[in-house]
Amino acid sequence: MTEFERAIIIANSNQSVRTDLTSMISSKDLLIAADGGGKHCLDAGCTPQIIIGDLDSISKPELNELIALGTQVLTYPVRKNETDLELAITLAIKKGVKEMIVLSALGGRWDHTLGNIMLLAHNRFESARIRIVDNNQEISLIRAGHTYSINGTPGDTISFIPLSNTVVGATASGLEYKLDDKTLTFGSTFSLSNKLVKRQATIKIKKGLLICTVIGRNK
Repeated sequence: MTEFERAIIIANSNQSVRTDLTSMISSKDLLIAADGGGKHCLDAGCTPQIIIGDLDSISKPELNELIALGTQVLTYPVRKNETDLELAITLAIKKGVKEMIVLSALGGRWDHTLGNIMLLAHNRFESARIRIVDNNQEISLIRAGHTYSINGTPGDTISFIPLSNTVVGATASGLEYKLDDKTLTFGSTFSLSNKLVKRQATIKIKKGLLICTVIGRNK
């Protein structure tokens, strides 16, 4: 049983985190900065419990400021097999966290953006629901055998993008265009640009991996 209900992980994209970061965090959240994400935390006036990575993207004065505020520092070598964000998610998993929000993970370098999205499909992270949030857009992964809720406002754009060769048995409710035991094929754009018709939709699949994106109109 973890002492934290949720982890909020701040990555190091050149896109800034939400300005309302302080209002997103509760006392039961674990706030982790992935290397240069520590700068975003300082800019937002938030103190992460942990900063993790090779620390090549944060200055010594900024790091010292976090240390003075009580942040724990977990340092890794520059030559390593994981990105700083992967290390941060792995740490949250080890602490038993089942829900994560990742901020500032999109934009800038395309290799990092694509790599960060692909992390959602990592087998080691299947025990947690991880959402990448950027302003009014959200990305998460749908795995087989579970029913997922998609929350938003009627009119929000919902897209499903297969990550496996086929996604079998895609069934969704609460959307303008119905999915009823549908098979989706990798590379097809069939399931792009659907719409929420309720404040909550549901999606489940029988086999495969499916990216879900939500683009909010009024967030």
